[in-house]
Amino acid sequence: MAHVYPKEIPADVSATKSERALFEALRDGLPDDYHVYFAMPFITAQNADQGEVDFIILHPQRGMLFLECKGHGVERDHDGTWYRLKGKRREPLRQTPAEQAKKQVEALVTKFRDPCTRLFGGVKGRFPMAYGWALAFPFTRWTPNEVPPDAEPEVFLDAMVLTHTQTMIEAAFDFWTRKYDTVPRVTPAQFELFRKEVLSPEFKLVPNLGGALEIERQQMIRLSSEQAHLASMFIANKRIMVSGGAGTGKTLLALHCAQLLAAEGKRVLLLCFNRALGDHLRQTTEAINRDIELAHAETMQLRIDDLGATTQMARPDDKTTVIGVAAEPQTVALRADDLDAATTLFRRPDLALANPSEPLRPQTPGTIEATNFHRLCSRAAWALDQPFEDLDRNITSTTQFWVDQAPEVLWHALAEHKIGPWDAIIVDEGQDFAPSWWDILECGVEEGGHLAIFYDASQSLFEHGGRIPVLGPVMPLQHNYRNTRAISQVLKKFVDGQPESHPACASGEAPTIIAQTTPEKTRKKLAEIIQNMIDVHGLKYHQIAILTPRTPGNSVLEGTTNLFGIPIVHHVSERENGVFHTTISGFKGLESDVVFLLDIDPTHERCTRHARYVGASRACLRLYVFEKANWLS
Repeated sequence: MAHVYPKEIPADVSATKSERALFEALRDGLPDDYHVYFAMPFITAQNADQGEVDFIILHPQRGMLFLECKGHGVERDHDGTWYRLKGKRREPLRQTPAEQAKKQVEALVTKFRDPCTRLFGGVKGRFPMAYGWALAFPFTRWTPNEVPPDAEPEVFLDAMVLTHTQTMIEAAFDFWTRKYDTVPRVTPAQFELFRKEVLSPEFKLVPNLGGALEIERQQMIRLSSEQAHLASMFIANKRIMVSGGAGTGKTLLALHCAQLLAAEGKRVLLLCFNRALGDHLRQTTEAINRDIELAHAETMQLRIDDLGATTQMARPDDKTTVIGVAAEPQTVALRADDLDAATTLFRRPDLALANPSEPLRPQTPGTIEATNFHRLCSRAAWALDQPFEDLDRNITSTTQFWVDQAPEVLWHALAEHKIGPWDAIIVDEGQDFAPSWWDILECGVEEGGHLAIFYDASQSLFEHGGRIPVLGPVMPLQHNYRNTRAISQVLKKFVDGQPESHPACASGEAPTIIAQTTPEKTRKKLAEIIQNMIDVHGLKYHQIAILTPRTPGNSVLEGTTNLFGIPIVHHVSERENGVFHTTISGFKGLESDVVFLLDIDPTHERCTRHARYVGASRACLRLYVFEKANWLS
């Protein structure tokens, strides 16, 4: 019995009696190495012609036969005209049955040719198997001399096809092999590939993760704009506290407020604790600053030679609205629209980074300087000609130095006017700042300037942090805008008072929990999931982050830079080039569409409920947890 598709003609399909009779004959009269497809619709790419083939018969050695079925309702005159019978009327056909069958064959072979070339290779344009057509008239009998001249008995099948099915079908296949010098054939594997991937590929309307994440991300972007009105409270208060749990948009709001002040011509210092977040903020604010530092074509170039506190420069003329200050290797443009006609004052350049190889660059009025607290301390050391011996030392390994001594260096640099002051200092991750640092930062604020602290007490991972002075009114952020509702529900199990998701937030999916076994199996499983996200769902490297309680070198990934062909990077600036892997604490303040938490063992000292909360809250849209024990315990 042949394999037929579908196995039965559906009751709601309009099939003639002749088609139903031929369907049963082909199914029951052919052996099981034949595959028969009934009522195969198609459309051509060239001119959008639509059609339907009554039957396509496939055989691994013989090839492909297109079979057109006709019933009682057609006939042919001696002049060669074919007619369709409708009651007592006859309507001439635009094409003969043979012309119709030939056209269908040419259209489908053309459609299949390129996919076959991609799958099987070979000579382009050559079809990989023998093919042809036949006409079947299951309810009609004739003699060979009654066959019209545009057909042959082997391909003009009468009622005998219902009783001698295999013989007549094989005769039709054999007829078309006559046109070949060498009959093309496919291997068994190629035959299955053609059948499943070209002729009738499986097609499922399954959810695409990339598309789903894009929809959910757009929802988050629209929601984030709702926070903008809160910035007016910030502008109206010189000292203000902004509290909010994970995902409430503290960093976004801090950036927005910094941009508002910069637009007023203020010099803004945007400060955080985490180095990776500092790098991210610096990259973000560089784009903002470039919009501000636009030089006029006729700018008069003046070099800063005086390294005193300020440099006084005469304004060239009333028409010039931009003064360019040269600080090798680049020129920074300073707008002077609102300044008096005679002179303009500019503060001395600050060291942009704690690196002597970096050029001096003035922070212009109306720009944002973003860094983390200990880089600011290092910069202060360079300004005092007392650079730290090791800028890249691990700040958690020498607690006393980074908590007490480095901030003291910053205080001296501010007191001696070597760096700062700023018109506004905005602090993100305030819960991780030591209590003694706040007085030092007050010294860095210009008289009458702004100081704002954004914080979440439930995210403090360090012993020195968490105690924040009350500097002014507290502005609470009430809703979670980062995480989907499904992820937010899980976060509530770790801390009390987790903000409710905004009602319009994407619902998302519950976190995927995977039992972590051996390192090799864990790495393979992780690579398999990520590769599928990239290859099948179209995600990019920068949308994925891997977080572990311990450093990458001490994690299950052992500091690898290549995970079964997937590049792994360890610096936030490299996220476009690979999947980012860092510690949970190193990713504080940042977020990712998809987060993988690895090595989650509630019994480990670095895997506290606080740490698990921080790690899970970094996931905007999807969260995967590789647990060694119940990660919620």
